[in-house]
Amino acid sequence: APLIECFVFIFLARKFHQLNLESKRNGSNKADFLVYCRSLFESVFENKKIAYVIASEIAMMYYAFFGKKSQQHKHTFTSYKENGILAVLYALLMVLVTESIGMHFVFALLNTVFAWVLTGLSLYTCMQFFAHIRAIKLRPIFIENQVLHLRHGMAADASIAIANIRSIQLTTKECEENDFIKISLLRKLESHNIRIELYEPTEVIKIFGIRKESKTILFFVDHPNEFMDALNNLMIENIN
Repeated sequence: APLIECFVFIFLARKFHQLNLESKRNGSNKADFLVYCRSLFESVFENKKIAYVIASEIAMMYYAFFGKKSQQHKHTFTSYKENGILAVLYALLMVLVTESIGMHFVFALLNTVFAWVLTGLSLYTCMQFFAHIRAIKLRPIFIENQVLHLRHGMAADASIAIANIRSIQLTTKECEENDFIKISLLRKLESHNIRIELYEPTEVIKIFGIRKESKTILFFVDHPNEFMDALNNLMIENIN
């Protein structure tokens, strides 16, 4: 099993390196890193689900250790400064780390090998959580070329054409409908202040490449009034 894993890792790393060099020559590697990884591996695998899962794993390593801020755009908005979400996530991360250490010593009394396997999986989960926290700061919400790009760390993202937006509302109320999607990792713990209604369903890509569609999107953005003004102006321009 370790040999197979090493072979798969080397194959993927080599393929990623080749595609990355080709994209650099074409000047098409300046997109958001997670989105960029998905597009690269879609060209390798015929199965989109597999491509998105692998892209998520590679992006997780990138944001955990090497990540840098995405290219800044004219209309760029953060989503973590006014809701205290980073404090909540860091607190949960500390709980995960503490539990991982405690459980290791408990299970080590029964079976040392099992204890180390469980600890390794727990620490890997902690690293995924840490990558998500860093990605929240590195992947802002932005508007470019009549498209609204929603980003929330590694948890969820979507790209919505301005022409597809039917209405936008400043609200913190929960939806009564069941088919809405909230751009978040912890739906019950994370608040929202914007609700967008669409003419046609849009695809939201959740963690590990899980894809869902909805006409109602909820998310949080810092400085919501400025965001609403920018989006409304673009909607008016689109109508004209």
